[in-house]
Amino acid sequence: MPVHGTWRMLRANAALAARTGVPQESILLAENGVSVDLVGGVASIAGAVPVGKMFVDGLITGDVGDATLGERLILSAGFVAVTVVVHRGTGKPAAPPHLHSRGFSEDPKALEPAARKVEAELEALAADNVTDPVRIAQAVRRTVGKWVGETYRRQPMIVPSVIEV
Repeated sequence: MPVHGTWRMLRANAALAARTGVPQESILLAENGVSVDLVGGVASIAGAVPVGKMFVDGLITGDVGDATLGERLILSAGFVAVTVVVHRGTGKPAAPPHLHSRGFSEDPKALEPAARKVEAELEALAADNVTDPVRIAQAVRRTVGKWVGETYRRQPMIVPSVIEV
């Protein structure tokens, strides 16, 4: 009775057992949760118990929600934190943007083109009298996301922070 592997592997192991002379009626294929009785040298399927996937997260085991798995999928593409400092009331940049990444480039200069694009976007927003930090953050996220997508063909989590002075 094959007990480990994907369904395809279980079937291949059962076929191997048949080729080596194990009688077909003695070969059991049991999916996860199937209860098998072993009585008097004979194996038979006796029922099933409910099963599911168990995720282990550090020291915590249990159900990990779809939202958490979705976030982890996004994080697997990398992470970019963008900090911009703007003047309150005008939205003009008060300092160059700072970009910090994890997960897709170790070169400290790799994000310089993105920083220039963010700076240009901040100037354009200020020229359009956009001063709302939420709108500025959205524009920064969109600008960095577009650049990363075109440059690296990835969609990392982008977290902009807008500081008003």
